[in-house]
Amino acid sequence: MKKVELTKPIDSYHRLHIPKEVLQAIHVKSGDFVALKLGHDPNGKPALIITKHNPGCAICWLPVKKTKHVVFKGRLVCDSCWREIIALGEQYLKIFASE
Repeated sequence: MKKVELTKPIDSYHRLHIPKEVLQAIHVKSGDFVALKLGHDPNGKPALIITKHNPGCAICWLPVKKTKHVVFKGRLVCDSCWREIIALGEQYLKIFASE
């Protein structure tokens, strides 16, 4: 990856504008989430590390592949956990539908 060094001012609302070229370098596009971590640069100075966030399943926390998940109430749920939820729902219906 090409080394990019920028000096940007923080605005009066404590925001930092990250240029589009920098976000493209880490494959972030509009609507994606980024993870911010505190770390240190090679000289030992404090550094802010920005990486693309890859969300995991809200139940088992395993990474969710883009094609193998559902969104339930704004949360990602992997296919495996979703199938378990469906099975529990079917068991629930069998128990309470017979009453």
